[in-house]
Amino acid sequence: MYQKCPSLHERILYFLPQGCFPRSVSHKKQAAIRSLFLYHFLTMRRFLLPILLLPVFAFALDYDDRSDSYTDSTAFSSEESVAIGVLTNEGAVQGYPDGAFRPSRLLNRAEFMKIAVGSSAELTETLEFYQGYESSCFPDVRFSSWFHPYVCAAETENIIDGYPDGYFHPERNVNYAEAMKILTNMYGYGVEPEAGKAWYLPYIEAAEERGMALDGIRPGEELRRGQMVRLVAAFLAEAEGELELYRLMERGEEISSSGSSSSSSLSSLSSLSPSSVLSSASSIFDPGFPARSHLLMLGQRTEPIGSASFFASKEPMLIRGVTVVMEDEYESIDTMYLMDSHGVQIGRLSLDPLDQTDLTWKASFATEGAYRLEKDTENVLGIEVLLKGRNEGGVSEELIQVDSFRLTVEGEWTHSTYGNIPADIPFPQNQTTQARILSVTNALAAEDALPVGTDQLVAGFTFKGEELNQVDLRITELTFGISRPTGVQATGWELGASDTNTKSPCSISTNTVSCSSIPSELGTVNGMRTLRLFADIALTSGTQNAFLQISLNEPGTIGSNGAIRWTDGTGIYTWVELPQPVARSTRFE
Repeated sequence: MYQKCPSLHERILYFLPQGCFPRSVSHKKQAAIRSLFLYHFLTMRRFLLPILLLPVFAFALDYDDRSDSYTDSTAFSSEESVAIGVLTNEGAVQGYPDGAFRPSRLLNRAEFMKIAVGSSAELTETLEFYQGYESSCFPDVRFSSWFHPYVCAAETENIIDGYPDGYFHPERNVNYAEAMKILTNMYGYGVEPEAGKAWYLPYIEAAEERGMALDGIRPGEELRRGQMVRLVAAFLAEAEGELELYRLMERGEEISSSGSSSSSSLSSLSSLSPSSVLSSASSIFDPGFPARSHLLMLGQRTEPIGSASFFASKEPMLIRGVTVVMEDEYESIDTMYLMDSHGVQIGRLSLDPLDQTDLTWKASFATEGAYRLEKDTENVLGIEVLLKGRNEGGVSEELIQVDSFRLTVEGEWTHSTYGNIPADIPFPQNQTTQARILSVTNALAAEDALPVGTDQLVAGFTFKGEELNQVDLRITELTFGISRPTGVQATGWELGASDTNTKSPCSISTNTVSCSSIPSELGTVNGMRTLRLFADIALTSGTQNAFLQISLNEPGTIGSNGAIRWTDGTGIYTWVELPQPVARSTRFE
């Protein structure tokens, strides 16, 4: 679809004009312009370095920050901010009616097609044709639908081909594998299916080779809006020959789209090689195995709630059936899935009608097209579930756990059928919720001078969370650890927030500060909230090497208290799905 533009590194190296030529400029004119620049390079090369250090860049994409266009911009990561800015400037994305972008929200296939196709100038003509064409390209894509022109433009250009049942299924959430196939097709990567490989691997590998992959995401994982814009913007930047620049912007380099750049930024950019860009953006695949405890959001597809290793010691095996027995009957589970270690769905399980206790889930598979377990290889498989929504039978605080997990397999050589049972290991507990805390980070400087006096700001933590519609995520209690020598005295502890003057008293016991019964005015997160800790600080006479640092240490587990206690409005939770320590604030010295 796209003419390959020279990379920014190549343009600097060969002194080529910055940015791609407009598509109206003929190849003959392009060659003439390049020849002119080459002439200047050969005849004035002694002046090349000073020229290169001047602000002469003119970029194909507009990198101006557009965060202030959205009411929830404080929730954007630096990578999301750059991507949202690029695609907002391209007219490909916009906020919801309330002005928020909501980077943590899942998006369906229709939404993804609008943003992907809408970002492509190459598809403008086809898109305009379908905006006035009253004909459907898929049975479930009516010409009156808002997404009709985007889907049909992509189908016409052979970017998408629908599901085997002939439908597009615009309502389904788009996953990473599907997004990679669509984008690599759209940008003309020339990917072909490969025998012996899962259908999605050639697309992901082709993207990884160009440094386009997202870190730590499974092929079958459903995309959030923040992840989606990062993918689409990166593909667009690579097509315009500006991927190196785009990666620098993600890392916080200040390079304006008007053309100015610091010499240090230019130096960093010109020293980049394609291999270094690929390395910095290469995918570190995490299938979520072995399964660990998760907070499971109602209405969403989950991470693996259980996993096991299966071995085919005698011959390759074909999976003919799977049986999963749960610890209890669970109200919140709608559907169950068998997944492989690449995050790809093998099959869908249903409740066994013969089990009156509703503990057993089963699935059977035909021999033709059955999933193959390699001989003498560890094959790790997992179980995921789709939970019912909050108003559709899903409930908070439900503890979900797999009791047993076994396969029925057929030998590929002997066609013998027998059971394949993994080692008897406990499966993790998981807990349902209507909200969750996604991250906790230091909101102040990494290091600072030790403040002395009354009512001093001694810590700040930014809490980022997600919640279902009409649900409030609220922190009710925090337990802080204090690191300090005996000569640093701290009293009068209070908890506040960056956006209110309200403060709540806290108590201290040795080197632990407890802030309990946090009022909703302080504790309500609603996407993102920065809480601050204040204290009266004094130094005893002769104190040397004085320092102070506040931490949120224990993430907790199901059944044990961590440093953060919170509620989704219905359930009470004593743990967060975060590493230990959860976060450390400024080290004051």
